[in-house]
Amino acid sequence: MPTSYVKSSVFSDEENKMIQLKYSAPKIRDLNEAELRIRVKSLLLKINVITGWVLPQNEAIMIVLKDQFQKKLIEDYPDLNVEEIEYAFRHSGTSVEDWGKEFNLNLVDKILYPYQQKRFEASELEWRTKPAPDKKPYDPKDVLNQYRSEIETCFQALKKGYRPIIHIYFEETLRDDGLLNEGENINEFFVRVLRNGTEKLYIKE
Repeated sequence: MPTSYVKSSVFSDEENKMIQLKYSAPKIRDLNEAELRIRVKSLLLKINVITGWVLPQNEAIMIVLKDQFQKKLIEDYPDLNVEEIEYAFRHSGTSVEDWGKEFNLNLVDKILYPYQQKRFEASELEWRTKPAPDKKPYDPKDVLNQYRSEIETCFQALKKGYRPIIHIYFEETLRDDGLLNEGENINEFFVRVLRNGTEKLYIKE
C-alpha cells in the first residue's frame, strides 16, 4: 500500500506535490510484468493526449514501442511511479519544443530526466528534515544505498549529454566502494568510465 503524506510548510508547493506523488502508487521497479504492461499501455495513450506526440499506426511498430518504453522505465526511471510520470508530462508546459512529433524515447528523457532531478532534491530535503523514528535505529546502509542510486542516476544523465548536479559525497562514496583509481578525482573518474563505454556503475539487486 502507498504511504500517506502530510503536506509540510518546509517545502514549496511543487516539492510537496512531488513528495506526495512519490507515495501515491507503487514504483515501476515494484510492479510485476503484467501490471507494468497494463500501465505502460495506459501511459502511452495519456502521453499521446497530453503532448500530441504521434503514436505509430503500424501494429508491429506499436508493439516494439511498448516494449522499448517499458524497458526504458525499468532501466532509467525505476524509482518513479505512473502518477509521477503523468504529472511530469502534464506540467512540462512550453519548456519542451517537440509537441506534435512522433513518439520516441529521446523525447521521454526531455520530460522525465528534469523531473527526476527535482524529485531527488525534494527527497533529499525530505530526508534531512524527517524526524528520526523512535524505535527503528538510524541505518547508514540506507543512506549509502541512496547515495549509490543518485550516483547511478547522475552517470546515466552524463551518458545522455546532460550536466547533472554532482554532490560532494559522490566522490567519497565511489572511493569507499573502490571504483575510483588512486589519485583520481570524480571528474577524471566520470571521463574514464564514459570513454570505456561503461553501462552501469551500480546494479540494483
